[in-house]
Amino acid sequence: MLASEYELNERDHALGHYRVYDTTLLCKHLEDAGFTVLQQGGYFLKPLSNAQMEAFFTPAMLDGFYAVSEYFPQHCAEIFAVCASK
Repeated sequence: MLASEYELNERDHALGHYRVYDTTLLCKHLEDAGFTVLQQGGYFLKPLSNAQMEAFFTPAMLDGFYAVSEYFPQHCAEIFAVCASK
């Protein structure tokens, strides 16, 4: 288990990740870089590791976690921001 949601795991390091964002930090960094955030959101509610989901989740369960992510974008595994330059 990771100590916090901002901690990188071994796989993150292997993939070259430098940080973990939430929507608040992502938008702050974008605004600090001179962008205006027009929209933000997320997709795919991810309660377990990829390996655990591959081992135990059916395709229907994965579809369900994707569908419910619309209601909990701040808790999604994948987040995004649509921006415009200032």
